[in-house]
Amino acid sequence: MSKTRKMLEETRGEAVGALRQTRYFVKQADWLQERCPDGVLRDVEGLVKRVDRATIAVNDRGSRIAQPLPLN
Repeated sequence: MSKTRKMLEETRGEAVGALRQTRYFVKQADWLQERCPDGVLRDVEGLVKRVDRATIAVNDRGSRIAQPLPLN
């Protein structure tokens, strides 16, 4: 394979990779906007549930996960 052809193939591969990465991020942004159209976190069954710190503390009791430091 000639040097020029090899260089073109490498450049093409890099461009394809960049386009795939861009497509991935656009799809993820579309997915998020579909589920949180106002840009505000809301409950999404099976994915996320908004809770306050007291609820987290109740559910974390007895857990081996380190407790967060209180915000002062």
